[in-house]
Amino acid sequence: MNRQDYAKIINWNGTATREIQVNEIPDYQIGSKINPGLCWTDGGEFTVETKGKYSVIFITEKVDGHEVDYENEQECDDIGCTDCYYEKEILIDKTFEVVDFWSYDEETKFAKVFVKEVR
Repeated sequence: MNRQDYAKIINWNGTATREIQVNEIPDYQIGSKINPGLCWTDGGEFTVETKGKYSVIFITEKVDGHEVDYENEQECDDIGCTDCYYEKEILIDKTFEVVDFWSYDEETKFAKVFVKEVR
């Protein structure tokens, strides 16, 4: 099984965040439909997968997802999360609508994108 397969096995519900880094100043339009990616967290540590100059943080309203079970060796092998026991990863593979966007801020060093699941 891969990450998308595990994302369909729902064992978690709540609000989550995802951080990415991009090389261009981010700009998101309210009402846009996006899928920011699979790997989210609900407050645990999380390693950013992309490297870039500007950080973007996505914040969901309540949504269903799959909380990775780091005790399950097969699951960890399948999704390639060895040595990630300090993280708390939630797999969410959904389309979201942008409901608010806070532009990149030089002081805080990130932009915020607030999203809700498209049903």
